Amino acid sequence: MAQSVDRPLIDRPLGAGEMVSAATRLYIANFKEFFRLSLAGYLWALVPVYGWARCGARVGLLTRLAYNQVSGRSEEPDAVEQTVEARRWRFVGVVMLLILIYLGGYGMVFILGLPAFVLALGFVVGANAAGLNADGNIFNLLLFVIVLLVWFAFFTWLATRTVLSDIPMAVDAPLGVRQSIARSWWVTRGAVLRLQLVFLVAFLVTMPLVLLDTGLNLLTDLLLGIDPTGSTTPTFPQLLVLIPERIFAFVVGYTLSTPYWQALKAVVYADLRIRREGLDLKLKSAAQS
Repeated sequence: MAQSVDRPLIDRPLGAGEMVSAATRLYIANFKEFFRLSLAGYLWALVPVYGWARCGARVGLLTRLAYNQVSGRSEEPDAVEQTVEARRWRFVGVVMLLILIYLGGYGMVFILGLPAFVLALGFVVGANAAGLNADGNIFNLLLFVIVLLVWFAFFTWLATRTVLSDIPMAVDAPLGVRQSIARSWWVTRGAVLRLQLVFLVAFLVTMPLVLLDTGLNLLTDLLLGIDPTGSTTPTFPQLLVLIPERIFAFVVGYTLSTPYWQALKAVVYADLRIRREGLDLKLKSAAQS
């Protein structure tokens, strides 16, 4: 099992490109170990409920190993595995609570924005009926674009503030589900735009994996004679091939991409702790061990 290096991978604040580069080096250096843990996790993910908890534990173990190398923290392999396995249901809890937070947030945006949208739409309809607004269609389009941009901005902001919610659960002292999410909320404060740049660059780096998964699904559809647009319903014989292929693509895609994203999140978390807490992570980690 991979262990931490003698000195922290990160001992100073990094730029966006440096964080992506550090995560890439970490991913390549530990590919076999990270791939093994990721594969085990996503095979467990095919088993409802209990398998999801085991998947969370495997990904959490991967994350802790990555963070140990980032921060220079040294732990015994058995102790690492026991610590993360004991928290497996908490990883499920983090995901479930985040789903509720996202649904609540989007619902709030919808409720707050609906009156303004209805008033604006009513104005356009009334103006058109009175023959006062010949550019009603343009206004409708502009209104739709504005609403879409507001929704997207809120979505990316909320996702960025909570993207690290599983990291404290995996690498810090025992935390509750709400505490782990609150920790992500705290360390990302004031860093949203910078983190969005980091994740955008990382997304471009992992684009080949996205294209591989999409291409595999498209190739299967074409070989089976299925309309890729989904306008037709696959037959039962087609489903016998399609379902296993989709499961295979899911496991392969996430097995390859998850270690990279978890390594990146470990790097980002370490960077934010340096910026936010102004401490040497190696000394702090040794004191907590």
